[in-house]
Amino acid sequence: MGRTKIEESAFEGNSAITVAYVQDGCAEIGANAFKGCTGLKQIRLPENCSIADSAFAGCSQLIAIYGPAGGTAQGWALMHKIPFVPYTGN
Repeated sequence: MGRTKIEESAFEGNSAITVAYVQDGCAEIGANAFKGCTGLKQIRLPENCSIADSAFAGCSQLIAIYGPAGGTAQGWALMHKIPFVPYTGN
C-alpha cells in the first residue's frame, strides 16, 4: 500500500527533485510539501488528491502538471496558472 498523505514540508527546499510522481491513492498533499523545490519541472498527480494551496510554492521552474481531466489537479493548475496535461490510466 502506498503513501496516503505527503506531510507538510516533506520535501521543502529539495532542489534535486525535477519530476514528482505522486502515487495513486494519495489523498492529500500538505502545506509547503514541495515549497522551494526550484528544480521541480513536472508533477504527476492522482485523481481527487487534496492539494494545499502552498504545496508547490516557490517552484519557479514548474512547467506542467499532469493528472486526470476534471480532477483536483486540473483545478489546482488552473487556479495557479500552470499548464495542465490530462492523462488516462495509472
